[in-house]
Amino acid sequence: MKMIQIALIVAITAFFFVLERVLPGRELPESPGWYLRAAFLNACQISLVLLAGAVWNHWFQRWSLFHMAGITPEAIRIEDVVPSGGTLPSHNIDEEAIRAFRARYAAEAGEAVDVVVFSSPQLSLLEMRDLAGMLDGRRAMVPLLAVTSPQVKPDADRMGFTARIEAAGGTVLSGMCFYQSYAREMAEANGWRRLATNSAKLTNILGGYGYIPALLSMEECVGIACAGGKRDP
Repeated sequence: MKMIQIALIVAITAFFFVLERVLPGRELPESPGWYLRAAFLNACQISLVLLAGAVWNHWFQRWSLFHMAGITPEAIRIEDVVPSGGTLPSHNIDEEAIRAFRARYAAEAGEAVDVVVFSSPQLSLLEMRDLAGMLDGRRAMVPLLAVTSPQVKPDADRMGFTARIEAAGGTVLSGMCFYQSYAREMAEANGWRRLATNSAKLTNILGGYGYIPALLSMEECVGIACAGGKRDP
């Protein structure tokens, strides 16, 4: 970290110390030595940040999870991470490989699904539009949860996507994450076991919450929801 950055951090910290003293947000009882302790703890925090940066850059940067030549700082050139004359293994992931991956999860879930979830990541406005279109004139016969963000939800409401999804029996949720919202407890309370989703992330995580997930396309998930949870064997 450059000295000007350190000086800026110290100056801003001192400014807020003075500001709190001159214009306190609320009156607090006198505590002998409080400012000394506060200064000490802030100094410790700043030192840890500086030390972590120095240690990482010097010893651990080359152990990054991935390297991108010309982008990540330890890989300015390809030669920085690949020895001269060396080669890197390559992997070809095509449509067939993706289908095989999805088929494995689908097979584990069996022929019936208890709940359909679109989440992780939260649905974009275009995905909300697509989901609404797939549900037009149809009815979800098992719980169908569509999770979007607080930024997208008002636009989806205004454009009628939310109303169309809910008219088909779906539930639109905003600003939440399915697997972090008591997913295990929801399963126990509702008797959910098998779940269909188009999210690989959600599929990977939910096994730890007691679910048997099926990774399918959005269209396939909607078809299952409207067929009462039944899947083609």
